Amino acid sequence: MRADKDTRIIGLLGNPLGHSVSPLIHNTAFERMGLNLIYIPFELAQDQFERAIRSFDCFRIAGANVTVPYKTEVMRYLDEIDRKAKLIGAVNVISYEDGILKGYNTDGDGFIRSLKENAGTELGGLNALIIGSGGAARAIAFSLVMNGAERVYITNRTFERAERLSEAVNMIAEGRAVPVRLNYDELKEASRRSDMIVNATTVGMYPDTEARPIPTEIIDKNQLVCDAVYNPLMTALLRDAADKGCDILTGLGMLIYQAIESFRIWTGIEPDYDELYEVAYDVLKAPCT
Repeated sequence: MRADKDTRIIGLLGNPLGHSVSPLIHNTAFERMGLNLIYIPFELAQDQFERAIRSFDCFRIAGANVTVPYKTEVMRYLDEIDRKAKLIGAVNVISYEDGILKGYNTDGDGFIRSLKENAGTELGGLNALIIGSGGAARAIAFSLVMNGAERVYITNRTFERAERLSEAVNMIAEGRAVPVRLNYDELKEASRRSDMIVNATTVGMYPDTEARPIPTEIIDKNQLVCDAVYNPLMTALLRDAADKGCDILTGLGMLIYQAIESFRIWTGIEPDYDELYEVAYDVLKAPCT
């Protein structure tokens, strides 16, 4: 596209951003739909983040995606927060209109839609082991219990964070979230009780693609194993699970479905899933460097 004085910017705010295919996805959609928008990644250090949020008006920024590590921190700088994002306690989408910064969370809906559409999974009575307690983990945990999951086990390298997230989930779904220490015995027991394992951390993301968030030995062949990481598409965790005979779900479907909802928030238009998936898959199907 050719930028001009009327071009509006959609930003991607986070750190690191070298793995992201979101600029390609959104810029392709903007161009195909003839929209005078451009999507630009802004890799921000901690001391730059607040200044960046305060600068939307100066730089004709119409909105943004927010990713690691700022999904919870961003909430303190917003004028309004959507009810679902407020409940989850994390924001991954910002709209900026008439001087108002408003936050939303599309991660949870993206994950649920991918579970249903890509994995054919029904959530009623399901038990899940979630690895992580950051913004993505919060969205996934809340969305699972809000859509009928019976129990979510939450583990994190800092146990206190797993406890806090479990307490927050239990405020709306009493007794359905259980914190689990990140040690073999407790993980094995939580996995034994779970129909599904979800990696909601960045462990295994490019460039450290051989890292694994949990020991392979705790995975059971009858489980669905999901990874929110999408670069690489086939993470070490998913390779291990597939080798055991598990059904697996890559992070790409979640990425595309949350991107579709983000796009709708910014433009009022819902782009085609297959078109966006094809664009991203063509980049990610080979090992990324």
